[in-house]
Amino acid sequence: MTSFPAATAGEPREVREGDVLNHLYQVRRFIARGGMGQVFEGVNINNEDERVAIKVILPHLARDPNVLAMFRKEARTLTRLSHSALVQYRTLAMEPQLGVFYIVTEYIDGRNLSDVLSTIEATPAQLISLIRTLAEGLAVAHSLGAIHRDISPDNIMLESGRLDRAKVIDFGIAKDLDGGSQTIVGDGFAGKLNYVAPEQLGDFGRQVGSWTDVYSLGLTILALINKRDVNMGGSLVDAVDKRRAGPDLSPVPAEVRPVLEGMLKPNPADRLRTMEDVIAALGDRTTITSAPPAPTPKAAKAPKAAPKPKSPVVAGSDEDKQRKMLIGAGVAAAVVLLGGLGYALSSGDDTAPADAATSAAPALPAGDPLKTAQAVLNGGLASVSCSWLDVSDLQVQGTDVALAVKGVAGRPVDAQNEIGKLLSAKGLRAASIDFSDVSQISPNDCGPIEAFRQIRGQGASHISVPQVKWELAPLP
Repeated sequence: MTSFPAATAGEPREVREGDVLNHLYQVRRFIARGGMGQVFEGVNINNEDERVAIKVILPHLARDPNVLAMFRKEARTLTRLSHSALVQYRTLAMEPQLGVFYIVTEYIDGRNLSDVLSTIEATPAQLISLIRTLAEGLAVAHSLGAIHRDISPDNIMLESGRLDRAKVIDFGIAKDLDGGSQTIVGDGFAGKLNYVAPEQLGDFGRQVGSWTDVYSLGLTILALINKRDVNMGGSLVDAVDKRRAGPDLSPVPAEVRPVLEGMLKPNPADRLRTMEDVIAALGDRTTITSAPPAPTPKAAKAPKAAPKPKSPVVAGSDEDKQRKMLIGAGVAAAVVLLGGLGYALSSGDDTAPADAATSAAPALPAGDPLKTAQAVLNGGLASVSCSWLDVSDLQVQGTDVALAVKGVAGRPVDAQNEIGKLLSAKGLRAASIDFSDVSQISPNDCGPIEAFRQIRGQGASHISVPQVKWELAPLP
């Protein structure tokens, strides 16, 4: 775990242009001042092509050990974010000579969506593409346990001014999904009044989660359609009332309206709950914004001459032998391909898997919690959505189960919850589930994973298919 020294080198002074932080990043110019500190453009002095954004944390926050502890915890999550629609976080560090803490992210050379709302003419196809892109990026953040809580046009950057290169920035007030955790702004209000969800204003039980970002993203898309900020603010009472009444969606194109309606339900229980739900609601909507024109009738072509009848292949002839060789080569290629897939997905030294078409989930033994847990996991891990998981360690004490898992998962948090439910259904409690050896994959990779899971052998990380017998016989 990365450790940070306490800021004891006197009172921190303000960062100025020309300062070099930790002999690595030089401050080039001031960009903006926010609630947490100042933002500068900088450059890696060892590679001047690497431009970065540097957020220097306010001195009074940097002096608070509790705040620093929350920053460090948050940094461990943010530096793991990896998606083209999310700003890339590099590091959280302390400059000992200046006595300041700062966060380094990639520098995005572009325009802020808020600054260009009035000038963008987005087609329905572009709106659908933007929703899908941002939802996929935020789904990655949510799967790592962080929600943004401040999705709004001024936290969307358009690289090179292009809508198809939108990135979510400023996760500085991200909140861990663990309900008992704190954030750098505590558990109180965070976000901009025009774009926050009803639960952030104290409505509907105040429960903040992935559904909160869904709502704010919906308002952000609505602002893009209206070419101006949404009118959902005013006093706190006004803001609550406007959300209960719902925003006016009449300007929204018909192709997009059902999705925004689902994203902007006031009650989180009725709303699209996750970014995966948003993506599913988009369905197979594509860049086609209206029915394509009917194809122009083509002139009738003269009928083709009937094919000449082929001479029969005589068994044992040269042509017969050549055909058998081609069939054999095709079979060999298929076997090699299947073998390669099996090797790629093999965990190494497991024994050959049973036939997936005929294998059945093992029966649960009675009375032995360890064997029960083993049987549940052997039969149940394959059912965990968008994942390929194996147990690397398992300990059971009474009905408490502690396990470590390895593999890949598209939504690690959901996968952990599913494993906990599998154990709970058999009277066991998941005391701890270690996912440190589980790699995060893109939601786009869930389709192939789900396909291969259908032919995965029971109790091992192999794939298996029924053995096929190939027989060659002379053609009549």
